[in-house]
This record gives sequence, C-alpha cells and structure tokens, in this order.
Amino acid sequence: MGTKENTGSITPDEGRPHSPWGNATNPLNYELVETYRKEVRQHLLAKYWNTEKAQVVEAMSVIPDEMRIKQLVVDAADKKALSKAMYDVVKTKDAKGRPLYWNGPRTALGPGAEGAAPWQMGMNKEEQIEAFLTQRDFKGVEKAKSGGYPRWMSPEPTDPWQTPPVQIIVMYDPAEKGVEQFEPEHFVCNVSCRSNPDEVMVDINLGTAQLRSFEKISPDDLIRIKMELNPVIPDLRGRRVFHFGRNYWNLEKIRGIPEFRGLSDAQLISVIEEKMSNNEFSDQQFKMLVGERILRVAHYVESQVFGEWWVKYNLPYRMRALDEVFSLQVLEIQGRADMQGNVKWFLVYDAKGRDEKKTIATNA
Repeated sequence: MGTKENTGSITPDEGRPHSPWGNATNPLNYELVETYRKEVRQHLLAKYWNTEKAQVVEAMSVIPDEMRIKQLVVDAADKKALSKAMYDVVKTKDAKGRPLYWNGPRTALGPGAEGAAPWQMGMNKEEQIEAFLTQRDFKGVEKAKSGGYPRWMSPEPTDPWQTPPVQIIVMYDPAEKGVEQFEPEHFVCNVSCRSNPDEVMVDINLGTAQLRSFEKISPDDLIRIKMELNPVIPDLRGRRVFHFGRNYWNLEKIRGIPEFRGLSDAQLISVIEEKMSNNEFSDQQFKMLVGERILRVAHYVESQVFGEWWVKYNLPYRMRALDEVFSLQVLEIQGRADMQGNVKWFLVYDAKGRDEKKTIATNA
C-alpha cells in the first residue's frame, strides 16, 4: 500500500494563533515567520496520514536535518517499503565499518484504537532486521518486548495493542541509543516558551534517554536553564539563569568556599537556592557544587539551544510556526555525553503539545 494523496481532510491551521514563541521573534521579520508557516503546511499536506503521530513527524520536517534524529513514516501494511526503509538505516558506516545509525521503529495505532503501541530499538545488523521482519517472537533490546513485525500486525490476545498499527515510523537512532550499559551517558531535554514573564526554559534530565521521565521527575533531579526575553527587542537574547536540582549538589565541597562556611545545612540550602535564582553563582562555584561533568553538559546545551540553533537555524521562528500551525509547543531533545562531559550527540527527537489520541478522519 502506498501513501495516499491528501485531499483536504487535514487542516494544518488548527494550531494556536498567538503562540508564546511569538515573544521570541521580531515582528519586523514577518516574511520569515510566514516562510516557516508555509513550510509546515506543505509538509503536512505532502503526504496523507490518518494519525497524529505520523502527522507530527511530517510537521517536524521544518526542523533542519542537522538538528534532528531522522524519521521516516511508512504504511504499516507495506512490508516491502518497511523493509527497504529499515535496511537503509544501517547502510551508512563509520570509518571502522560500523553502522552510524541503529533502527528504532515505533508505531501509530489507527483512529479509535486503544492501548500501548508496539516499538523496538537497537537493531544495527541486517540479520536483526530480517529476524524482526519475519519472526513473531523477535527478541530486541531488553526494554522492548513487543516482538517482531508479524506480531505487530497480528497481536496476541494479551498484547497491550489489539489492532494492528496503521503507520510505522522508522528511526535513524544514533548508535547505542537506549542501550542499558550506556544509559548513564544519555540525557534528555525539553525546550519551551512562556509569557509573563517572557522567557524560554530548557529542562534537562541526566542519565536517561526517556523523554517521558519529565512526566514525574522530582525538582531535585531537574536542571533548568531560563533565558529572559526582551519584549521590545525579541532578537536580543537576555540573561541566562541556571538552576540545578538538589540531588546534583555536593554540599561538603561547596562549604570549602569561605562565604559558605559555618552555615547549617538548612541555611546553606537556602543561600544556594537564593544565589542561583539571582544568577549570583560563578562557574567556579557551580563546578564545586555540581561537578565539572554536569556543568559542561549544561553549558553545551545552553550554547546549542541559545547559540547555534537560535541564530543559525532561527529556532524561535520555526517553533512559532509549529505551534501556530499545528499546536506543537515543546521541543523534545535527546543527547549523550561521556563521563567527562564531552557531548557526543545532541539532536531533536520530537515535539509535543497536541493530543495524540486525536486523529484526522480518513477520506472516503
């Protein structure tokens, strides 16, 4: 089965007409705003998919390839197209002949379907792909227990999905993403914008590749970077404020700074919180508080989001278009850094904001 041509049932202006991301864009650059709005609409209308998950993948094509994990949507019933897409993932090799990308297929269930959609990850050899495509009891990585493609399309009575997926998203995952032994090196980020006060927030969670970890994360495990926006001159990026959750702190080490000596734990915690909120911590003090690795990762994320992506790739304009056209408000990012804090990769995975349970009705 091939991709159906869209005949108009999609309405790619169902987003929010006044996105808070507008506070980060210059109203004088109206042509740039409209350019990205048009691009999002074109991506949505180029292919016809009847699930939110697949539509989001198409809309996210407005994010440059250099910034994101490549994703390709195929009709779940088109095994030939799925096979080609998955084999293509492992064709690109590094200097030592190893695949640069690993397969991480995920699925979209059809309109009205309930339950957890099946997924897999970590396939980097052709024989693994062949096994996935042909074996119901395919054993993927430990976390993914959904079996192989035949089981996806004809689930067991006890499977959490009881209708076959209608689309499959083939992921070009960076090598070793999600592998348990490398989990301590992985981290995830959310990037969002809000009004009153006008600011952009980057939330970071270390030691996981799971973006859903933000749904129940403790503030003590959260790293947050806030950048203030100038409502008069949005292009003028403002002050950055770093806040590290308490589980990252080393109180004994920070007591080595003269101004913190002699304080009780309660007093010290209060002083640290106040100084972070007021942006009064130096890098040297932060290094003593949280360690060099954690600080290096946080600074890298800041430089990419508010430097490279913000300026070179017009990030706020692209996010404004995604929000105003398709209600995608929060950018989701995955990354990996070694134990010295050297970031190996840092890429956009997805965006959220819309309710994935909503779907566009199929054409008659």
